[in-house]
Order: sequence, then structure tokens, then C-alpha cells
Amino acid sequence: MSLPSFGPGAVRASASPMDRSMRCVAAAVAALVLAASLALRPAMARQGSESSADTPKPAAQATPEGKDSESGSTQTRVHKHGESLTAQAGDPTAPLVQLQLTDFHAASVRNAGGSYNLLNFQPVLPIPKSDVIPVEQVVRLTVPVLSTPHPDHARGLGDISFFDLFVPSAREWGIWGGGFTMVLPTAADDQLGSGKYQLGPAFTVVYYRKKNWQIGAVVQNPVSVAGDGDRPGVSQLQIQPIINYLRGDWYFGAGDFNIIWDWKRSEATVPLAFQVGRITKIGQQTFNFSAEVAWTAVSPDDAVIPRWGVRLGVVWMLPEGRHASH
Repeated sequence: MSLPSFGPGAVRASASPMDRSMRCVAAAVAALVLAASLALRPAMARQGSESSADTPKPAAQATPEGKDSESGSTQTRVHKHGESLTAQAGDPTAPLVQLQLTDFHAASVRNAGGSYNLLNFQPVLPIPKSDVIPVEQVVRLTVPVLSTPHPDHARGLGDISFFDLFVPSAREWGIWGGGFTMVLPTAADDQLGSGKYQLGPAFTVVYYRKKNWQIGAVVQNPVSVAGDGDRPGVSQLQIQPIINYLRGDWYFGAGDFNIIWDWKRSEATVPLAFQVGRITKIGQQTFNFSAEVAWTAVSPDDAVIPRWGVRLGVVWMLPEGRHASH
């Protein structure tokens, strides 16, 4: 499952056009960040394997749940309750290479005529720990393509966002991570983005002690730090609930959406959703297919935002080593 919001937020009229050169620079930065992540990943993996090979390993006694007999720390990257691919599909800290493609379509939009569509492409890349960064990372890039309703219809690239999560070792109860989120003003039209560079903290926690359940949340708060001076500032608390019931290769949950609190306007946007998905093998490849129905329960009075809609998603999952079973 992915981590998109229910639409990119309320689409409101903007004050002035976005400078095209700023969008090009921001897009180039996003491409460089992703390229650097892809380039560093194998190097870090080799460095980690070489350092572990050079370090003599003392004899350890076998203990329950993969714990080290001396320190009691968990040896596996993910707690045993999260080892299956079904569980990792809903875990934002899971060390899986994923290529996600989701499409959200809303036929009914508040304060506007016509429909709304959001196509998201999200590559997810885990980065092994190394001597430089002693914890694992999960990096996600989100590239949105939007189509907004009338009267201010626009279609094209939206604001690209970057999410970097640093994940310590798993605990008995589950796993957590912290990092940052960054939004770049790459939108092709003012209606498709904020016109602001945004930066803010990110945190996630996933609880696994309840059998067959996955409970947690992803919390982000991007804040505008630069950009078009004629556009309003941005500061939004975004909370994505994680509530999934796991049943074999199937999962049923609250859906992929963000509850948003706008600090600038003191207004909330609260969508509700239900999602069903299945992990499926096609040949030697593993895919995560999902479908979701969403409805906006609470939103600002003047917001141009979907009333309800349907999201379809497919994720190409590339598990590594011990995480390949499901």
C-alpha cells in the first residue's frame, strides 16, 4: 500500500503564475535525489556486507523469536508478525523495493463541476545501514499527475514529494521510524500545486502484537520554506492511519488517505475509506493489487475537493532474501 493523501489537498484559486524555471530546477533536484538513492544503495549494501564479513562473530545460542542470547535484540529486520509480504505491504518501514502505481478518480467534486483524477507513481527504495548511516532507510518519491475539475480546469504534473524514513531495529511490539518529508513545486499549473518548497518532520509507528492486525500511523508536517511569494504559505499536519486486518494473501483496511489539519487556516479535512487488497504471484514476480472506496466526511466550506471516489492500485514488489516468503 502506498502513502498518498486523498487528493493533494483543497484546490484553491492562486494569486499568480508559477515561474517555469523554478519548476524545472525543482524537478531536476527530485531526479537527482532519486538517482543518488539508487546509486548509493548497492554501494552501501556492499559496505555493510564487507564490514560484517570482517567482524568475527562469537558463538551464539539459539533463542526464541530470533533474539541474540547476549543482548536480547531482535536479529531480523522486521518483527516476526511482519515477515509476510501481506504484512509488509501495509508497513511503510518494510525493506521492500516497490514500484507503485495508483489512480484515484472522483466523479463528484465539491464546489466545482466535472471530475477529478490523481495518478500517482511512487518508487520505494530501502537503503541498508552502513558505517555512515547506522540505521536502515526507506525512501519514497511520489510523482503525481492530476486533472482538476471546472471552472479552473487544469491537467498535468503536480508537486513532487520526497519521503525519507530512518528505521531502527524492530521491537517486540512492532517497529517505528523517523525522518523528513520534502515537497518540490514542480506543478505544471498553479491549480496543480502550492508553488512552495516545503520541508518537515515525518514519523511512523506500526504495532504488531494484535494477531492478524496491523495498527499504526504515518505522521508528517510539511511547512513552506521558500517559493512563490504571492502564493499563501503552507503548514499541514498529515496523519495517515494504518488499520489493516490480514488474512493470508488478503488484507482489509481503512484505506490510503491522510487526515489533514491546516495550521494556517485552522481547518480540517477528514476522508474515510475502505480498502481491500491481495498479494499475487504472476510467474516469478509478486504484485499487490488493491481497490478502495473513499468519501470526504469533513472539509473546509470553500474547498474544491472530491466528495467520494474510487482508487485502484498495483504495486510491483521486489522482496529480498528472508522477506521473500508470504
